[in-house]
Formats: sequence, structure tokens, C-alpha cells
Amino acid sequence: MGDSRECQARGGPGAGRRLGTASRCASDSPVGLQRVLVRHDRGPSRAGKSRRDGILLGLVPLQGRRGGPRARSALRPEPPAASSPTGLRSPTDPRHHRTRVRAGARGSARLPAQESPGRAVDPVSRRRQRARSSRSGSRCCQPAALTGGPRRRDRIPPSSPSWRSEYDGHGGQRHAPRRTVLRPLLLAALLVCALRTVALAGTEMAITIDDLPAHGALPQGMQRMEIARRIISVLQARAVPGVYGFVNGAQVRDNPGYLEILKHWVQAGFHLGNHTFSHLDIDRVATAEYVADIEKNETFLTDFARDDSARVFRYPYLHEGRTPSQRTPVRQWLAGRRYRIAHVTVHFDDWAWNDAYARCVERSDERAIDDLKRSFMKAAMERFEWARAVSHTLFKRQIRHILLLHVGAFDALMLDELLRAYQNAGMTAVTLRAAMEDPAYTRYDDTWQGGMTFLLRVAHARRAAIPPAPTIPLERLNAVCR
Repeated sequence: MGDSRECQARGGPGAGRRLGTASRCASDSPVGLQRVLVRHDRGPSRAGKSRRDGILLGLVPLQGRRGGPRARSALRPEPPAASSPTGLRSPTDPRHHRTRVRAGARGSARLPAQESPGRAVDPVSRRRQRARSSRSGSRCCQPAALTGGPRRRDRIPPSSPSWRSEYDGHGGQRHAPRRTVLRPLLLAALLVCALRTVALAGTEMAITIDDLPAHGALPQGMQRMEIARRIISVLQARAVPGVYGFVNGAQVRDNPGYLEILKHWVQAGFHLGNHTFSHLDIDRVATAEYVADIEKNETFLTDFARDDSARVFRYPYLHEGRTPSQRTPVRQWLAGRRYRIAHVTVHFDDWAWNDAYARCVERSDERAIDDLKRSFMKAAMERFEWARAVSHTLFKRQIRHILLLHVGAFDALMLDELLRAYQNAGMTAVTLRAAMEDPAYTRYDDTWQGGMTFLLRVAHARRAAIPPAPTIPLERLNAVCR
């Protein structure tokens, strides 16, 4: 090849940076050509980064070692691929990633030499010199294999399994680099783990019981007072403070014996809240009728609480009105009577297990009852974890949660196991009053049709993306033991 001394070229703006195209430069002497690199500027990349127009280096003779000025190389745009005698692709072709230009001492295709101002081009590395000089082939100008991969100093070597060129050596498109696919997947996995770790940290939660003094079907051989006492006993054993039971006074009107259940509840140190007298649905009655039913229940509860402890209201079915015209008058009336709204963040349709349990007890189907227990705990824990994850997504913290249960037979059977599981998962029981002090409950207050829990309402109001709530097997529960 003759003298292997490297030559330099000067280009326009941007020349002298990292180099991507190689050619050989000839000497005035009859010996072989020397090499020179010029930056190969590319068109728009697939990643959206800007690239410059491509240029090729003209091959011009250089004076020998012993002195004399070197001839400047000429830089001119490469001709289109169709008319190029060398078969090189157009520099505007995005597939034109890198090109090596080889020229022999004889019969080489040369571009006209022109004077080109600019900075000198960096010399090629010895390793590339040795690699290129060892390759066989014609001495005429020809495109070399593309070398793809990142252009950083810490580039992944081609031998690495994760390394892939975006384009192959003949201009054909390859698959996108695995890195670009695996990296977002890895980041997503790390994000999920981080959210789960935060969500599963300590969580304060208030326990509330709806539909006192009785709810759901009564299993064969059981009494309503027995169910209530069992619930009270578990709450006391688990040291759950300030539990609220939301009352429908019409049950006592129809079953005077239920009055003893409410008395026993208050004697245990727990509180009673207003749940309307007749468990009315605001979406199905007139606003005036609904307000009158709340007021009637308030009068009924004055026999159990002379202070404001009973001025906590929970909407039956969690329905607050389809429209502002339904909802606003009720809210104004409640505010005028100093009521506070008991929202719900953790709810897994526990009521659906009570009727199924009563049917299975009647049939003495122990296997079905065991299945009910497993599905109950599964639904309870999945909704609990979901609520904590959503709380972190919406508020970047764990708000004080509020759990909704019912005074049913299966709730009484499962309550101890449920609270133990929650406590093992990081739950700390707090009073409902303390939970309602969380500022989150005063920031979001919107109308929504259906029994939507507080977290879902916040996500809807903010148009926030949250994972769907775990499903509850309502159809299966309705069909079991029939």
C-alpha cells in the first residue's frame, strides 16, 4: 500500500468532529494512497435527531514525506445513486449510515480536486487502519458494511447479544435495537415495584359498618343479636377505635327487638351515623322526600346521641344524585345541619357474600362455604391493595382510608381474619373522625351517577389514569348454593 501516513482534510462548518466515513488519499509519488476520514453527515434519523447533509471526500494527490505542501481535498455532494459510477447511495437516503471509500493506485474513480477551507479532519485510529488494510477486494471506490450502534464512547461492542444495527450492510432495515424495547419495559417494571412498595407501606384506615341493626339474609340457626355481638367482640379484640355504624331507623320500626342491638353498640363505645331512615336511593325519589327521610332518621338517633357524634351521613348505595339539581339541595341541607359526609375508599362488595352464605348454611355445604371464605379474602385484599396504589397515584401519599363493611352474618364470620390480614399488610386502625380530617376529602366533591367510591370520583374529576379495580365475582356469588 506504500506510505501509510495519515492525511487530513478541511471541511466546512462541522468538520473535524467525530468521523464516520473513510477514504484513501493518494500521494504524488507512484506509491499507494493514504487514508483520510471525513465526517459523514446524515439525513433525519429514526430517533428524531437532526443530521446534516452527507458529503464525500475527493481523492487528490499528496506530496511525499520529504516536504512540500499537501494538496487540499475537495468536498462536494455525492451524486445520486442512479448516476453514481461507484454505486454509492445518495447522502439524503436515511439508510446511508456510514460509507468507506476505497481507491487503488490504478484505475480508481476519483472526484475532481478542489480547494476546501475548514478544519482538519481527525486521523483514523490504528486499529481501523489495520482492519481496513487487511480486507480484500477491488481498489476502486466501494461502499463498506455499515457499522450501526451508538456513537458514544461507551458504545456496545458488536459482539454483545443486545447490540443490533438499525440497518444492515445493504441498506435493508433491521429490527429496532433491543435496548430501545427493553429499556422502557424495565423502567415500567421498576415503576410498578416502586409504587407497590410505597402503597404497601403503613396505611391508616377507619372501619365503618353500614345498615345497622341488620343486613342481609339470616342464616339458619342464627340470631341478629348474635351477629352484632360477634362483630362488636372482634372490633374490641382488635382494638379498633371509634367505629361508626350507619343506621336505618325503619328496621327498628318494623322489628322493635332490633333496638337492643343499637343499645349494645353504643354501650361498647362505638358511634351511630345517619344512613337515612328507609335506606332510600336519591336517584329514585324526589329531593324533598329524600331530605325528609334523613331528618326522620336524625330524630330517631337523638335517643342514642345528644351531641354531634351522630351528625355523620353516608349516602345509601353511595349515590349522591345524577345531576346537580338532585345533589345540591341535599348537600346544602346537610351542611346547614352540620353533617359531615362519610366517604368510602376501600369497598369490595362484601354484602354479596351474606346471602350466598345463608344459602350454603341451609344446605350444609361446607365446601362451598370454604370457597366463599377464600373468595372473600381474595377480593378484600385485592381491593385494599388497589386502593392504596391509587391513593399514591392520585395524591403521592397514602390518604387516611375508610373501609365499608356491613352488619351481615358472613361479615361477622370473616371480620377477625380480615382485620388480621389488613393489619399484617400494614394497616393501622383510626377513628372515622380522624380519617375525615384528611384534606383529600374536602378537595374533590363532584356529582356522579352510580355507587362510585371516593378514589374513583377523584380520578374521574382529574381525568387521571389509574388501573381498573379488581373485579368481584357477583354472578358466581349469586349462583352458589342454589
